[in-house]
Amino acid sequence: MMPRDFFQPKKRKQSVFDIIPTKKSENEAKSKRKEAEKNIEVEQETVTVVEDSYQYQEISESRKFPPKIRIRRWPVVLIISIAVLAGLFYLGFKVLPRLEVKVAVRKYPAAFNETIDVSKNFNYSQINASSSPIKLPAELFSASGTLPMSFPASGKETISDKAKGRITIYNSYSSDSQGLVANTRFLAPDNKIFHLIKAVTVPGAKIQEGKIIPSSIEADVIADQAGPDYNIGPVAKFTIPGFKGSPKYEGFYAKSDQSMTGGYVGEAAVPTDKDLSDAKTKIRQTLEDSLKINILSQIPADFKIIDGSFKFEVLKETIDKKADQNGNFNIVLQAQLKIIAFKEKDLKDILIIKSLSQLAAGDYDAADTSIEYGVPRPDFNKGEMSFPVKGQIIFKRKIDLNELRRQISGKNDLALKTFFLNLPDLIEKAEFSFWPRYVKTAPNNVGKIKIILQ
Repeated sequence: MMPRDFFQPKKRKQSVFDIIPTKKSENEAKSKRKEAEKNIEVEQETVTVVEDSYQYQEISESRKFPPKIRIRRWPVVLIISIAVLAGLFYLGFKVLPRLEVKVAVRKYPAAFNETIDVSKNFNYSQINASSSPIKLPAELFSASGTLPMSFPASGKETISDKAKGRITIYNSYSSDSQGLVANTRFLAPDNKIFHLIKAVTVPGAKIQEGKIIPSSIEADVIADQAGPDYNIGPVAKFTIPGFKGSPKYEGFYAKSDQSMTGGYVGEAAVPTDKDLSDAKTKIRQTLEDSLKINILSQIPADFKIIDGSFKFEVLKETIDKKADQNGNFNIVLQAQLKIIAFKEKDLKDILIIKSLSQLAAGDYDAADTSIEYGVPRPDFNKGEMSFPVKGQIIFKRKIDLNELRRQISGKNDLALKTFFLNLPDLIEKAEFSFWPRYVKTAPNNVGKIKIILQ
């Protein structure tokens, strides 16, 4: 059985708008409306934010750069690689290539054994490679000097020495000269006697306006006895006892301006035989070295001095064995040094010419010359000397380097080896150094080919 209201229309629900609100109801309604409006505003703001965010995303997406176009790289790399390889090829084979060739030139030794005569009297017109012995000009150099030296005396002995000095003898007697023999006595005021060491002649006095002007002469005297008592001071007047009792006694007299010295009796230092021998050796070596330095400074640098080509000669040697107050004795040496010298270049040139006759025809250079000098036989009075020489000269054929560079330019390494193997009389061995190393062909530019002769 159906319900009673099944076919009856349903009643509409009443809303707050259908009811006439009271004043309280109106206030509540207003309050609800305000809350509803707030809720709507919140919903609107929320929607707005969402819309703004969406717009920002769209704007950001619109600002993105357009996607890059992808280009294939291998064609570019290929082009660059080909250009680099082409540049390296041009640089390596056209610009950089250099060649260094070390060439061992074949040697031709020639021995010699000759006798050489040199003289200050020879001239260059006498040089002849076919002459035997070979004659060469020379020079005679000399230097001389005097050297005094003192040496210690190690010996002792008792000695007695007489004082010595120098006097002036006057002639106020006449215009005639007067001779006095050696050992003539001169008497000092204190009765000490001195004797003339050597004979002298006193010149005659001069007569001017009737007056006699005395003449004078100096002479050496020695004391009559040994000892220090005769070491007297200057004497105003010596008389001559030999003239006593004659007019000459007053007319001839002497005086001394210096003291007499050397009078001594007692023990003193004296040189032993060894002292004398050592001193002579020392002074001779010293003077010889000094003369060598002096003479070598005068000899031009291109002159050759061989062992035995100089002579040291003693001209005079004075030895005073009497030691001084310091116990030293003195030697004075006078000597001369002579040297015969020649130009070694003259000798080498003539030996080269003479040695070339041993070789086959061709152009040669003397690469090295070794000479051994023998003992010379000099004559220093004539200024000439003879001596033997032996040794050898190393010859090499002449090579025109510019022509050789031209001939090998542009050849590869095999052609270079073949080229040098075909020069057995000229070259023993050749080594090649290419740069860069991968290049195996000589540059066409001869300026880039360096040849080193060994």
